[in-house]
Amino acid sequence: MATDAPESQLLDAAPGASLALTSVEVHRLHGKFSYRIDLAASDHVPHAVDTADGLFAANEERLTLLYGNNGTGKTSLLRLLFHALSSAGNKGHRTTVLNTRFARLAVRFTDGTLIAYSRSEDQLSGPFRAEIHLAGDGTDPITWNYSADDQRTSVYLEDDLARWPTEATLRSAGSITLFREDDETRFLRTLDELALNPVLLSDSRAITADVLPDNGAITRRARDRARRGLDPDDEALRERRDIDVVSALERVRTYLSQLAFAGTQAGSQRVDTVYLNVAAAIVQHASKVGRPNQTLLPSLREKVSHLGERSQRFHSYGLLPEFPASTLNARLADAPSRNGPLLEHVLNPYLDGLAERMDALEPGLHAVASFIDALNSFLESKRAEFRPGPFGIRIFDEDTGEPLEPSELSSGEKQVVLLFSDIVALQDHTRLFIIDEPELSLNPQWQRKLMPRLLEVTEQSGMQLLAATHSIEIMAQYRDRIHRLDGRSAKATD
Repeated sequence: MATDAPESQLLDAAPGASLALTSVEVHRLHGKFSYRIDLAASDHVPHAVDTADGLFAANEERLTLLYGNNGTGKTSLLRLLFHALSSAGNKGHRTTVLNTRFARLAVRFTDGTLIAYSRSEDQLSGPFRAEIHLAGDGTDPITWNYSADDQRTSVYLEDDLARWPTEATLRSAGSITLFREDDETRFLRTLDELALNPVLLSDSRAITADVLPDNGAITRRARDRARRGLDPDDEALRERRDIDVVSALERVRTYLSQLAFAGTQAGSQRVDTVYLNVAAAIVQHASKVGRPNQTLLPSLREKVSHLGERSQRFHSYGLLPEFPASTLNARLADAPSRNGPLLEHVLNPYLDGLAERMDALEPGLHAVASFIDALNSFLESKRAEFRPGPFGIRIFDEDTGEPLEPSELSSGEKQVVLLFSDIVALQDHTRLFIIDEPELSLNPQWQRKLMPRLLEVTEQSGMQLLAATHSIEIMAQYRDRIHRLDGRSAKATD
């Protein structure tokens, strides 16, 4: 993941319709396996899952786990699904589909939309037919017959010409052909408009998605070694992982800061009204002697105390300045009861404005708190903190109080920081987060709390989680969300 691309790019890719997958069917994967996986949300009542840290409400209907012996096609199915649903025309998605051996892949959605890739029964690799059947529009399916020759073509829609000085520049850039809404561009445009934007965390621990910038030189180096049949070099992997963690932390900082900023803006809209009400109250009551009322000041102090307690969490994350509840209540305790009406009229607009500001900031607080709490439940002798602005999210050594660089974290800590940062930052931009073996580099205790925490930090998004796992710790918590890939041959399912 490159660090030089504007992070604002992520925020321009928010999904439109809230589609959810209901089923995935693959026929003759690797020429051997045929599976149907139902992902339709069940009427499960969210229940408490016991983890090492206590009980969490697990919204488990968004989770699907795949389990099977090695060699039953779990990783291949996840990769095929990711590339089949990704819409970018220049990131190798269709090339991966082209090179994966299968006869048919069909993905169905809650509104009845169907996306399918298919080949003839006697041909399991190479050219395929891609189709999108849109629900309820009454039109013919959008189809595209993809061949190996298409691999050498980069496709640009007519609107993309605005990004280039001239058509000649496009043509001089290499083997590029300019199209006008042919089958390929129509298919990719429709897939893009569905705004599925799947995200894949592969077993190499790299996160890939169209809504993320490319890995740049590090990715090219890894791809070059792969083409030459070489394993990725350790230095490149470490370098990529550290850059990935830094980039993910910046993405989640941007996302959380924007949530907080939106709440601050909404809450600030009452400021003018507050001062107008204060001025009116002073004019109306300053020259009058209020009637003694023994209940006004105690009631006002109770309101101040409540807001003081509530504001502490906002202040702890830098979302609000410290509210001087103790000082204010001390002043109110010294005030004679005859001043109750004036103090009530002067303070109530301010206190009500503060309450409304906290209401507006509540979604931001929930997102920040659940993310930081999740990270801190994994970190050992370290703590994560959030502050709006350029400092963002930092991790500190609890013994020395010194901030730590991502390179100083363990491999398991890097994985957790990377996964939670991206799943939170991207939750408004993807419908499907795919994870291959989430338990890698995690001890059993961390495995037990991983899925409950992932569900917790994304509970407002509706994002679906699809994971392939061998972890007994994970599967024991979600027995009714497991789909076993038993490795039966295609002949047995025909």
